[in-house]
Amino acid sequence: MIRVCLLAVIAACSYTPPSDQAPTDAPGQDAPSDTPPAVRCFGTFKRVCIENPPTEAFTLGGASNSVITEMPGNCAATTIDSTVASSCVLVGSSVTIDGSLTASGGLPLVVVATDGELIVEELLDVSSRRGAERRGAGANPTGACNGATVATEAAGGAGGSFGGKGGTGGRGVASNEPAAAPTSAFPDQLRGGCPGNLGGRPTNAIAVGSGGGAIWLISTVGITINGTINASGAGGSGADGDVVLDRGGAGGGSGGMIILDAPTITIAQDGVVLAAGGGGGGGNAGILTGDDGENPDPGDPGTPAPGGLGNLGFGGNGGLSGDGETGDTNLGASGCGGGGGTGFIRAFGTLSTSGTVFPPIPAN
Repeated sequence: MIRVCLLAVIAACSYTPPSDQAPTDAPGQDAPSDTPPAVRCFGTFKRVCIENPPTEAFTLGGASNSVITEMPGNCAATTIDSTVASSCVLVGSSVTIDGSLTASGGLPLVVVATDGELIVEELLDVSSRRGAERRGAGANPTGACNGATVATEAAGGAGGSFGGKGGTGGRGVASNEPAAAPTSAFPDQLRGGCPGNLGGRPTNAIAVGSGGGAIWLISTVGITINGTINASGAGGSGADGDVVLDRGGAGGGSGGMIILDAPTITIAQDGVVLAAGGGGGGGNAGILTGDDGENPDPGDPGTPAPGGLGNLGFGGNGGLSGDGETGDTNLGASGCGGGGGTGFIRAFGTLSTSGTVFPPIPAN
């Protein structure tokens, strides 16, 4: 059973206890009938306040577990500070992930260890996926993504931009489509990455690559990553075959957002932390459908997600350390989608890493 706890909005809190315990009554006064609960606050990126934090550890085991972040009963939807969107929160006195936890849906995921370590032994996955058609937790936030020119004619769609710029879509009959500019600074709220764009002349069956999701890990003691955290974007769809019309492939989604927030943060040699972009979809070649762009592979984290095959060209590869690649042009007829740019990874605490991290974490 997943342990959850509702977080209070710190900006709106009128009660601020001086310690972990509720305040005692003043001498000579009757005890109030509704004594406020104990409240503790956590985090450096933002402050997360929890009423009556749990005293038991949270251990997630087993082969596979999933959370849909906005579904009641899975986790608590809440607001953190006044600038962070509602999130799905899991909390324990300490936290160990020794199975596979996948989170999808409209809200980002937050995991809090209130009094002990937070250890990722296996997989925390908030990525979006082509094929599974999964949108990672908090991906594609409404109104938060920079716009891009809509592909025209048979041009490829641009890749999604977030921490890195998406690749431009391949040139179609008479045009090609630039990607949106990346987000200029590290976001002040927890949010997922941005989707790619549709190629020119899309059909109902075509889907852009969704951006990667968002996850924030908090511990008062330390975070150790022996396994994998994946917040990558999805590959874009290849264009449907058509005997008459050329069609452009869809852009790949950008990587999402990963925040590691603890006094000490250790990414071990086998640890993987990934917020890469998805590959762009291939343009069609007459009746031949372009191949879908691929999803980043956390089992091969140093290889960019390949773009899908078009006629004589490919969609752009997804970004690993920055921008996604430009999609190719298929003999001047249809364009392939651009690859998605990277997301953001940040560490709030003393970082030690011998593992694999893409994009790299900037020095504080």
